[in-house]
Amino acid sequence: YVEISDGKKAAINKLFSEKKWKEYIIEVHALKSSSMTIGAVKLAEMARKLEVLGRAGDTSFIMTNHFRMIAMYDSVIYNANKILENREV
Repeated sequence: YVEISDGKKAAINKLFSEKKWKEYIIEVHALKSSSMTIGAVKLAEMARKLEVLGRAGDTSFIMTNHFRMIAMYDSVIYNANKILENREV
């Protein structure tokens, strides 16, 4: 999850900036699933909203909340890195 986060975030941001909504929704769906798997429930819920409303054609919700989701993703990655730094090998 942490190791691929830079690439995942770059891909999501690129699709957002290019307004490639179908591909964006696929990437957000994957982020939702992987975030739920590690217990990042708030991020997963935001990704789910973006996915569901994106599928419904509500791009205004995506435009309004994309950067909020990215900030949440950054926070999860920051906290995950802190946990990984402190664990014993």
